[in-house]
Amino acid sequence: MREIQPSDNTLSVVYLITFTCYGSHLPAFGRRTMKQDEYLLGSPESRAIVRDAIVNVCEFRGWFLYALHVRTNHVHGIVDADVAASRIFNDWKAYATRALNNPGRIHWSRGGRARKIQTPGSLARAMQYVLYGQGDPMEIYPPS
Repeated sequence: MREIQPSDNTLSVVYLITFTCYGSHLPAFGRRTMKQDEYLLGSPESRAIVRDAIVNVCEFRGWFLYALHVRTNHVHGIVDADVAASRIFNDWKAYATRALNNPGRIHWSRGGRARKIQTPGSLARAMQYVLYGQGDPMEIYPPS
């Protein structure tokens, strides 16, 4: 398991990031119709494309990616970054969308969930969940 790597930036935060594919979770209230059919990452190839795009954006931005798991209908990642969680969502989704190369297609639901991880124990538990706590591994980083 990867250890906490101290960041050079004292303003960095370790986040557990989760976001879903479009149409995989419908809101209880509000709009009940979708603009298109749901989008799922049904093939290992599409999940690998998303994984690689997120790894690339983290390398480009200088963010430390602890763990990533791309499932058929959602993505979990743990990242140390010196930006707001909304920036991470935007960049991860934008890079993955470009890499998937399906013009005009909505791939992701709006927003997502970001939880700050503040202790080594919390990081270890979050990494265990992201990498091994969701059934058989699909596309993960770091590779096992």
